Amino acid sequence: RPQFLDRASVPGEVLERERAILREQASTSGKSEAVVAKMVEGRLGKFYEEACLLEQRFFLDDSVKVAGAVDRLGKAVGAKLALARFLRVQCGEGLE
Repeated sequence: RPQFLDRASVPGEVLERERAILREQASTSGKSEAVVAKMVEGRLGKFYEEACLLEQRFFLDDSVKVAGAVDRLGKAVGAKLALARFLRVQCGEGLE
């Protein structure tokens, strides 16, 4: 369920809140501060993959991300394509 289009569109306060949560989780491991910082950055990458549409796997071909699929389509039609925004629609049970 993407919340943002890309990494650049994630608000700073959301990023800092997520970074603080991840830092707190990683600091309980007892590792050095340098290792904790690398753990946080790695987990932040996972956050981007879940929260940003262009970072997610393309549902028709999960070997490529959505950004790669857009680039591939742009090359196929001979134009530079870019997503400016998106709308997520959900259908199904429990949406009363």
